[in-house]
Amino acid sequence: MVEGKDRPKECPVDPTTTDHGKTGGLFLCLTCCLIGRGCVVILDSDFCVLKALLLLKKVGIFASALIEKRCNWPFLIPGNAIAFHFKDREVGSTESQYGVLDGVPYGIFCMKGPDYIMKVMSTYGAITSHPDQKLPKWVFKNDQGEWETITFQYTEPFANHFNY
Repeated sequence: MVEGKDRPKECPVDPTTTDHGKTGGLFLCLTCCLIGRGCVVILDSDFCVLKALLLLKKVGIFASALIEKRCNWPFLIPGNAIAFHFKDREVGSTESQYGVLDGVPYGIFCMKGPDYIMKVMSTYGAITSHPDQKLPKWVFKNDQGEWETITFQYTEPFANHFNY
């Protein structure tokens, strides 16, 4: 989801002036036709604001956003601790951590890549994979400098991120 400079007619009020903050107001404006329908919205890292994702869940929209560090890690995201935890894990390893904020449950899902750790904050999903899913293949150089190929199944939040 990305907002351009043109405001939709359905959103005459400036979303940044709402009580939900800039991102929360923008989310409500852009997803007004989805409220209460139980849809899933996949968001880029520019929208990784946990309180805004929880606001969407409160109105019946599930959401997932890629987590990236800007100047600091987003609110309640222990990015450096996650990096340390995954340091010696195998490529393709996944783990999750669940929490509750303002009475709304959320999850932080992490997956070790060849040279990064992908992190997603989400208001839905689990560390399960769908049996019908295509098997992605990663080819990368391992620590010994040799080429390695692995095949695995993405867990639910990552599958949705890569398939949106």
